[in-house]
Amino acid sequence: MVAVCLDEHTQRVMATSRLAQFFEADTSALTPRQEVELLVYRSTELGALVVVDQCYSGLVYQNETFRKLAVGEHLTGHVQRVRPD
Repeated sequence: MVAVCLDEHTQRVMATSRLAQFFEADTSALTPRQEVELLVYRSTELGALVVVDQCYSGLVYQNETFRKLAVGEHLTGHVQRVRPD
């Protein structure tokens, strides 16, 4: 999973796998039990890192799923809690 953007120095189109800079930091629009759309972008030892509603970063813990989630998979989920970080 990559983000495609314009390199400010060379004015060329580039792709980066460092997605953190593209996520919205203000998560005040999310509330517990809210239904959200998820896109899996990386697997870790804790679980699957996901893009939440095309704006936020999230984590689906391995012990909260019934199967292994694949990178690129689209899912519907529910917010359990919103952390300040």
